[in-house]
Amino acid sequence: ISGTITVDGQELETRDGLGITDFKTLDFKATTDAKFLLMEIPMEQ
Repeated sequence: ISGTITVDGQELETRDGLGITDFKTLDFKATTDAKFLLMEIPMEQ
């Protein structure tokens, strides 16, 4: 929710959001002091 992180090569900054589907692993890297929220939401298929 603040700072900068990179998720699988996609840079996210303060107030950004990202939707991810169909993955087995994710690579998170904080490039500044960061706080973020990760939510898992079951999707009906």
